Amino acid sequence: MRHFLEQTAAEDEQDALRPHGALLLSVVPVPGIERVLTDKEIAKALAGKLAKQPTPVMDGEDWLRCLAAHLGASPEYLLKQGFLDKHDLVEQQHQLPKAVTCLIRSNPDWHAPPVDH
Repeated sequence: MRHFLEQTAAEDEQDALRPHGALLLSVVPVPGIERVLTDKEIAKALAGKLAKQPTPVMDGEDWLRCLAAHLGASPEYLLKQGFLDKHDLVEQQHQLPKAVTCLIRSNPDWHAPPVDH
């Protein structure tokens, strides 16, 4: 099953319990996986033999453009409003832009930029 950043581990477990009930043995994280695993992959993961999925690392500017696209904002807007700084482009570029999107949206100061016509 998929974990979303805004969801706690307890909520993940509740989501897994609904369809599986008493058959569910445990809910464990599989780092680096951003999709539903096949039954074969689950068996490998449980045995500790699932190959680690590389997280693609983008150039800082490409990462910023991708992040901005997820947020519906321009890179300049994110920098000007202080949601990111130039250091983040180096320090955070190994993070999935989609995951960082959730963190920025959870900021109480986040407001989607106005749409230009």
